[in-house]
Amino acid sequence: MADIEEDTGAASLPNASSLHQYFALIGSLFYYTLILPIYKLLQLLVYLLSPLFYAVQFLLLPVTYLLGFVLNILGFPFRLEVRTKIETIYTYVGLAVLLGLIAAISLHAIVAMLSSVLGWDTPSSPPSYDTNQKPALRSAASHRASRRRKHQDSLEDMDSSDAANAVRTNTSPKSKRTTFFSPPVFKELDSELLELNST
Repeated sequence: MADIEEDTGAASLPNASSLHQYFALIGSLFYYTLILPIYKLLQLLVYLLSPLFYAVQFLLLPVTYLLGFVLNILGFPFRLEVRTKIETIYTYVGLAVLLGLIAAISLHAIVAMLSSVLGWDTPSSPPSYDTNQKPALRSAASHRASRRRKHQDSLEDMDSSDAANAVRTNTSPKSKRTTFFSPPVFKELDSELLELNST
């Protein structure tokens, strides 16, 4: 009976060589049913599209040379010994930036803490604006009327003779201002020059 138990025990557990055969069979089925057909299909696709690829490569040849030239120029500093010379400056500037950031953050924290302790951070009450009230929009007619009123007010402020003269000539009194080069100024300058020359 011990022989029977040994036979059933040996039959239930497969040995290592049969397990190797099972995995080899599964691997070969997987390879020949999935991987090999896909690989051959991709090879055929590359073979069929290769003339198109060579044509596109020929047409884009100037662009590829230009991009290669630009990349060569951009990579120039990294191929020379310039990198070792710049490294010191880069380290110095980097440390300066880091120290500046640390100092700025610490100063901000100190000022924020002091302002909260001393009560400086309480904002003064801003003026209250009525959000329901909309600003008055002016129409063209109201703008013309206000300009007409301003013009009438300026005419009333002037002397009666200046106002009558401005109405007759249809010019505003502002246009009658004398400039440096107007004739009365020249006359005054000439008279001052004559007085200076005579003395």
